[in-house]
Amino acid sequence: MVEGVIAIIITVLLIPAVIVLGLLFEGMDRKLHARMQERIGPPLLQPIYDFIKLFGKEQLVPEESASLIFSITPVIAAICPIISSVVTLSAVIFRVTFMGDIILILYLINMPSIMYAIGGASSGNPYGAIGFSRSLTMMLSYELILIMSLVLTVFKTDFTLASYTIIQVQESLNTAMVCAYPSMLFAAASFLVCIPAAVAVVPFDIPEAKTEIAHGPLIEYTGSHLALMKLSKTMLAFNLTVLSTIIFFNHPLVFSWGGVYVSVLIRLLIAFVVMFFTITLPRTIFARSKPYQAFKFYWHMPFILILVSIFFVMIGM
Repeated sequence: MVEGVIAIIITVLLIPAVIVLGLLFEGMDRKLHARMQERIGPPLLQPIYDFIKLFGKEQLVPEESASLIFSITPVIAAICPIISSVVTLSAVIFRVTFMGDIILILYLINMPSIMYAIGGASSGNPYGAIGFSRSLTMMLSYELILIMSLVLTVFKTDFTLASYTIIQVQESLNTAMVCAYPSMLFAAASFLVCIPAAVAVVPFDIPEAKTEIAHGPLIEYTGSHLALMKLSKTMLAFNLTVLSTIIFFNHPLVFSWGGVYVSVLIRLLIAFVVMFFTITLPRTIFARSKPYQAFKFYWHMPFILILVSIFFVMIGM
């Protein structure tokens, strides 16, 4: 009984904790991005300052918008990746999970992109409508590949869709998924390639494209609405990098020494490395791609990686 109450309290405390962690990850991303461009960059805590500041700004709802949809989409967009992050980290901290939580996580990590599109369409602004169209195009480009790369793990984990069970399988193998099976190496590669598109950062920030369509779906958002929309993107980036660490790179030799919280810290450090190579580095060295270029890219290289992964799964590798 007491242990259950403690678990509930820690889970509740995880909500503000993952928000702060997500914002710190963004702060480190912005700092590294600036240093690679030979700039000083903002303070590490700048995303937290920005988030608090936006909540103090005036909140405006356009007369031409569908006001209810326009106002509720930022809330849903922010809540979903936060819940997903809590579920993901709970599997590591409490070493328990529930059957099918990977399916829940898949739904939750897809919601911010959907809410971005709906919010832009409901704003009544032409740029928002263009952002809506671009968001759908990008989702058609990477969503299937992102989902398949996670679903393929069930063939190597006794057909389970529980995140902690996947951790246990890697512990029984005494190695990470990417080291144990060639199929998982290609699945992990395709998943990582999809992260910048899912988070909508350069070169795949096509739905927002601030110099082309003035932030697209976000153009009419102000105050707390804008803060929540930006938070959803931050938390999605955090969740995807942590999820990839747990599913594909959870090597038991790395995480076995030290207590639970040391293990969580190591996973967060690896997740930060994943973020650097999938978000920070690409947005620093590449320019924004055009919609058709992004669509073509994702239906070539990552799609081929998934096909190779499926082939290896079929032959038992």
